[in-house]
Amino acid sequence: MNDQENLSGSTVSERPSSDSSRAIKRKRILAFLHDHGLDGVLLTLQSNFAWYTDGGRSYVNIGTEESIADLLIMPSGDHLFSNTTENIRLVTEELPWKIDHAHLSAWWEEGSGTRNVESMFGGRIESDAGPLRREFSRLRYSLLPNEVERYRKLGKDTAAAFWDLAQVLHPGMTERDLAGELSAQLIRKGITPLVMLVAFDERAHSYRHPLPTDNKLKNLVLVSVCARRYGLVVSLSRAFSLGPVPDDLLKRHRAVATLDAWLVGETVPGRRIADLFEGLKERYAQVGYPNEWQLHHQGGATGYATRDYRASSASDEVVQDHQAFGWNPTITGTKSEDTILAHATGGEILTVDSRWPMIEVEVNGVRTKRPDIFILD
Repeated sequence: MNDQENLSGSTVSERPSSDSSRAIKRKRILAFLHDHGLDGVLLTLQSNFAWYTDGGRSYVNIGTEESIADLLIMPSGDHLFSNTTENIRLVTEELPWKIDHAHLSAWWEEGSGTRNVESMFGGRIESDAGPLRREFSRLRYSLLPNEVERYRKLGKDTAAAFWDLAQVLHPGMTERDLAGELSAQLIRKGITPLVMLVAFDERAHSYRHPLPTDNKLKNLVLVSVCARRYGLVVSLSRAFSLGPVPDDLLKRHRAVATLDAWLVGETVPGRRIADLFEGLKERYAQVGYPNEWQLHHQGGATGYATRDYRASSASDEVVQDHQAFGWNPTITGTKSEDTILAHATGGEILTVDSRWPMIEVEVNGVRTKRPDIFILD
C-alpha cells in the first residue's frame, strides 16, 4: 500500500459517480470540440473541474473561480496538469477515476495555460474561461441522475441548517452572531457558504444585499445564503420573527410568495427565460407592487455556479430538462427563494425541510406552498 492509499479523508465515496456519467460528459465535450473546430478544451475553472469530476474540489481559495489544477480534454484522452503541492490531494481525494495522462510541475513553474498546452500538443485548444466560456458552461446545465442525487441531499441539509437557527435566535444577538452560527452548521455538513446575507429589523427594509454587521436583533430576521458542496450550489432565503408580524409585512410576504410560486410552476423545459422574466414583471403589477422588480435581480440558472446567468428581457437562454434554478423575487422587507430543478411538470424544490411553516398561495387555480415567516414566541 503506497502513501496515497494510506491517506484518509477522501471525499470520493461521498460523491455518487459512475463511468457512464463521465462518458456522457465526455460526449458533450467532444461534440463541443467538433462544433467549434477545436482539438481540445482546457478546464481552468473550479466550476467545470467539479462538474467533470462529479464534485472534485480543485480549490484552496474560495475567493477565486480559478482552479488549482487544469484538465485538458481531448478526443484521445484526458490530461491533468497539477503541481507538486496540489497533486497528491487531488489524485487521492478528488478524482473519482484514474486520469489518462498526468503532467506534474514544480509549484514555482509556469502553469499549463492554453499557449503552453498548444505548444505541447499542437492543434487549436481553447480555455473554458476564454471567448467560448458561455457556450461551454451550457454543457453543465442538464444535470445527470447522480448529480440530482447529490443536489437533493445538499438542498435538504442546507434547509435543515436554517431550521436549526430557530434554536439559537434571541434578542440582542448580532447579525454576525447569526452568520457565524449558520456558517458553522453548514461547514459541519461539508457545505461551504459562498454568499451570506443577514438583516435584522430595519436593515431588512433598507438593503437587498445586507452583509452581516453588529446590528442587534429586536424582532425581524431575513437570511439568504448561497452554499456549495462538491461543486453544486444551492440558494435559499428564510425569514423569522420574534413575536407577531406586522400586517403590511404579512401582505408583502404573501405577494412575494405568490410571485415565487408562479416561477416554480412555470420553470419547465423549453420555456424561454425572457418570457419568464416578462411574465414575472406583469405579476409584480398584479400583486400590487409594479416597480419592485427594478430594485433587485430576479435570479436565474444555477448548478455549479451561484448563478450561471440572471433572467432578463434580453436573455436568449431556454430552460433545459433537469436544469437548476434559483429564483429570488423580492418586495421591500421580504424575499422568497429556493433552489429548484426543472421538470416537465414544473420545478422540484430541492431546499426543503418539512418542519418549516408554510404559506399556501393560489396561482392559476393551483394552490402551492411556499415558506412562511417563522414566528418564534
